[in-house]
Formats: sequence, C-alpha cells, structure tokens
Amino acid sequence: MVVGGSVWLDEATTWAATALRGLGRRLVGPARQVRVRPWSTQVVLTATAHPDTVTAGTPVWLKQGCAALAHEGRVLSLIARIAPEVVDAPLAVDPVSGRFLTADHGPSMRDQGRDDAGSWCDVVALAARAQQQLLAHADALVAAGLPDGSPTTALERLEDLVEAGAHDDGGRTARLRRLRPAVRESAAALLDSPFPVTWNHGDLHPGNVAAGTASRPLQLFDLGDSDLSCAPEVLAVPRRAIADDAVWGEVLAAYCDAWGIDHAVGAALWPHVERVHAVNRTHAWSRALAEATPAEAQRWLPHRDHHLEQIGEPT
Repeated sequence: MVVGGSVWLDEATTWAATALRGLGRRLVGPARQVRVRPWSTQVVLTATAHPDTVTAGTPVWLKQGCAALAHEGRVLSLIARIAPEVVDAPLAVDPVSGRFLTADHGPSMRDQGRDDAGSWCDVVALAARAQQQLLAHADALVAAGLPDGSPTTALERLEDLVEAGAHDDGGRTARLRRLRPAVRESAAALLDSPFPVTWNHGDLHPGNVAAGTASRPLQLFDLGDSDLSCAPEVLAVPRRAIADDAVWGEVLAAYCDAWGIDHAVGAALWPHVERVHAVNRTHAWSRALAEATPAEAQRWLPHRDHHLEQIGEPT
C-alpha cells in the first residue's frame, strides 16, 4: 500500500479539501501524516467550521486502509446510522480508495488514565448495546465489507492459515493441523451458546474509546479490526489488558448482565471464545499484512504469530 511521499499526500489532501468544501468547510494549514502502518495511515488536517471563518480551525482526521481494510469507512457510516450514540459518523467517505474523514474525537479513556474496573464495565456495556442494536443488520454490514469471523466458518479460516503456512519449517503448520478438532469443538460451543453472532469492535481498549463528557457519553472509534463474530469475542482485547482476575470477573459479569446471561455461562464459554478469537485475529493479521513490504513483514509478522500461538490446544 503506497501511502507515503508528497504525491500521495497531495492527492489525499486534495480529496479531503474537496470533500470539506462540500460540507461548507475549508482546509487551513499543512497536512501532517502522523502514522503509517502496512494496513493503514492517518493524516491530521485542520479545517474551519465555515469557508469564511478566519479562526484557526479544528482537527480533522483522514484515514486510509489497505485493500483488506478499505471497508472501514463504509461500515462506520452504516453503524453511525443504526447506533449514532455509539460512533460518530464520518464526515466523508471515498468509495473508490476507501479513505475517509472524521472529526477529532477528543481525549480517549487512555489519555485520561481511565482503566479501572468501573470504566471497563462501562465500555463493555456500551459495546454490548451496540452489538444488540446491530444484531438485525448483519447482512447489511457484510454487504458493506465487514469481514466474516463467525464460528460457522472458523474452520475455513484455520484451513487458510494451514495452506498459507505450508512452506514454514518451524512446526506451525503441523500444530495448526492438530488444532482442527479443538477449533471445531470451540466453534460448535459458541454456536450452541446463548450469545449471538453480531458486530464486534475487534480492538476494544481505552485508546479506542472517546472519553466523553457529561453531555456526550462514551463513544467507540477505530473500527478497522471489526468483524462479524460471536458476541463475547469483543472481550478478548479487554481480557489481555486486564491483569487483575478480580477486575476481569467484574467486567465479564457486566457484559453478561448487558445480555441477560448468567455469569457462569460466560465464564465456562471463555476458553472457546479465546480459541476462535485467536484464529480470527491470526487470519486478520495475515490479511492486513498482504500488502506489506519485506521490511514491514519482518517487523509485524511476529504480532500475527503471537496470535497464532494463542490458539490453545485442548487441556
């Protein structure tokens, strides 16, 4: 994905200026490309509230993903229409390139140092409400490009990983083959559970939650890792971030309460959630790195392999 250099930045900025003019706004000041990854890049722009405003303006973010993540703006637009209290709608989306513009979200929960049990419980309860609102819109989300991470197709993604790793000599492919029965069992357990298949944020951590104010509640952003999967997979990132088992118990209970499901059911299901989620995340990393240069692959493939190693064998 070529998202560096003055030619790309000028073209992206020109698109943003045109889109903002259509909204009655005007770009001021230079564009700053603040982050480049193999899967996406982000550019900070400044735009006035009105074309004739002489004040300094406010930040506007431009994001463009690789081919595997080009759906993010479309999915964000759809979710904002269905659950506007959960995410902000993008200012503009380019259907060709997949790039999109958003307003600045303000400080995140991470910026405010909010990672206590109460804050986590608020976040997962918000995620559960979003999942419930989006439950009836799975087909529309998939049509917008949301990747399939459902338990029904978990074995297909495992087989993709087996095929992609056939050239490895580190024993990974053999291990994946051994995991087929365990993944099949876990996928069946998720399908038999009271939790439905619905939208998942995919990277639910305090850095991706706008902190909110008294008049504006918490909101989610950065949906590039979203997929359609069994609902409690949304807790996989929080679980890795929460070191205290007692806090984790509170967070899992808050999530189960949001669904009206017994806490013990959620706890018993958790090993199956983690196993299928690890398959999904390994597969997602593989897609995200499809356009990586050799140097980028060398840097980022260990992250994919970390998830691969988390695909637990049965105890």
